[in-house]
Amino acid sequence: MKKITSILLLSICSAFAFAQVPVPKPAAAQSESITISQARLHLGDGKVIESGYISFDKGKITAIGTGAVPASLKGKLIDGKNKDVYPGFILPASTLGLREIDALRPTLDFAERGEYNSTIRSLVAYNAESELIPTLKFNGILLAQIAPLGGTISGQSSIMQLDAWNWQDAAYLGDEGLWINWPDLYSRSGWWAEPGDVNKNEQRNEYLKGLRNFIAESKSYCSKPGKEANLPYQAMCKALQGKQKVYIRVGGAKEILEAVQTLKAEGLNSLVLVGAKESWRVADFLAKENIPVILSALHDLPTHDDDAIDQVYSIPGILKSKGVKFCLSIEPVRELMGSRNLPFIAGNAVSFGLSKEDALSSITLHAAEILGIDSRTGSLSIGKDANLILSNGDALDMRSNQIEKAFIQGRELDLRGKQQALYERYLEKMEGAKK
Repeated sequence: MKKITSILLLSICSAFAFAQVPVPKPAAAQSESITISQARLHLGDGKVIESGYISFDKGKITAIGTGAVPASLKGKLIDGKNKDVYPGFILPASTLGLREIDALRPTLDFAERGEYNSTIRSLVAYNAESELIPTLKFNGILLAQIAPLGGTISGQSSIMQLDAWNWQDAAYLGDEGLWINWPDLYSRSGWWAEPGDVNKNEQRNEYLKGLRNFIAESKSYCSKPGKEANLPYQAMCKALQGKQKVYIRVGGAKEILEAVQTLKAEGLNSLVLVGAKESWRVADFLAKENIPVILSALHDLPTHDDDAIDQVYSIPGILKSKGVKFCLSIEPVRELMGSRNLPFIAGNAVSFGLSKEDALSSITLHAAEILGIDSRTGSLSIGKDANLILSNGDALDMRSNQIEKAFIQGRELDLRGKQQALYERYLEKMEGAKK
């Protein structure tokens, strides 16, 4: 047994050694003013400047305009002719930096044991040196909301910028949201199964009863804290006081109505739905209640047999027409290797009811508004952080997406990653073999 264990450990260590490619070094602070000229500027709020310039200095956008660059703008000049400038894309509801290789438990830190983990902070568990991070940056994703999974209450999420030495440097907005998992009404025994009977009513009722009791006890504690600190209750105070958003992972239409009505009755009001595959069925209710949605199931089959086969792709267009604020993300089951495709999922929605600029807003400004960081980022606007990308082609189309430069708070990023390093390595080998 010891011999087998040693062999397994040696194999794992060898695999790590073989796959090890240094993550690019974080960029230094912006040292001079930078202006991109003659580019098509997609502002992120639906407006486009066909030929204009954008200038930024000390990490902030300082000038935006049409036509030629004013002589008063000094510093480095980047020619953006026939190229596009976008706000940096934002990935909500992600476990990036909390999980690396699903088959290796030591690389997974996205869920804790127990049901009421309100004290868990994804911020301090974030791995700024994850090899997955560069794959997002070279597709234009510069910010991500890092959220835990598991339990009834999963813990607290934080928003990170994706070019940093450690979690302290990466923190863009810490502990900004509390995460709750809402139980499904129906269960499936496998991906092939039709919805079955109500999912063990007694267990589900106990689940919701426990959640309501925990919220009630937290509310009582927060209104009059005892002499001894109760950390799980204390961690609920910001959400109960309306100072923190509450994200609810929920899918079905009935569950959405139940979750919103129940949690509002318990005093939690800053609600955001996550996943929300059937949000389109209750869009009028969500618009009336002003509940935003983070959609994360746009590459999936419809829920019911009588739904159109492309129903899921149409959800953004339906929510837009009903006045529901939404942004896009990736399902947890697919996000480990699929998060880099966020801009292309937004591009797909263009064929199903969204304009190109609305699709862009769903991963820039609207995402920033839902996450509460729109005063700092999400659109190209004077005074906001210089989080932007320069693309030689449509950044929402995988056929033409070619990010040439990216900046976070004015710092020009190294867009190389493991894929590029391996490509260059074996290209050199093949070229050497030809000689």
